[in-house]
Amino acid sequence: MKMYSHIYLTGICIFALTFVGCTSKRGSFTFEVNGVAADVSPDFEAEYDGDKLTISASRAFPNLSHLSIFIFTNGPGTYTVAEHTFIYNNHEHSKGGNEAWYNVTGDQYTGANSILYSTNRDNTGTVIITLFDEEDKKVSGTFEFKAIQKKGGSGVMNLKGSFEDVPYKQK
Repeated sequence: MKMYSHIYLTGICIFALTFVGCTSKRGSFTFEVNGVAADVSPDFEAEYDGDKLTISASRAFPNLSHLSIFIFTNGPGTYTVAEHTFIYNNHEHSKGGNEAWYNVTGDQYTGANSILYSTNRDNTGTVIITLFDEEDKKVSGTFEFKAIQKKGGSGVMNLKGSFEDVPYKQK
């Protein structure tokens, strides 16, 4: 009988967590890929270096992947994400502009067969920063962008989501 009560209690916990989502003192982060909600890991983060804000999150299901947004900002506003201009650590990064990318990891241990999707001149999007609290070091906003598969691919990912009261680290 005790075994069934553990199963029942586990079922209730899973049901509750499904509706609670990723909310905590760390804020919340939600996004979807091609209209399908991502199972966001609770280790999402933000960093700010006095010029550039980096917001990133991972998802574990149905495959391991990582979303990153890079915005040159110092406050609330609407920002376009678009083109890449240089390569660093085998990934293209923007030297002077805003960008976003989504990396689907092939092998979760080695990173082999990973597919990188990124914004570019023809596949753009918008990030709206609604809160940029320098005193409490928190950021909130929404995003929506289209990213195309890099390195000769033709696949396109549509991503959209929001982040609320996410603490950022000052670099």
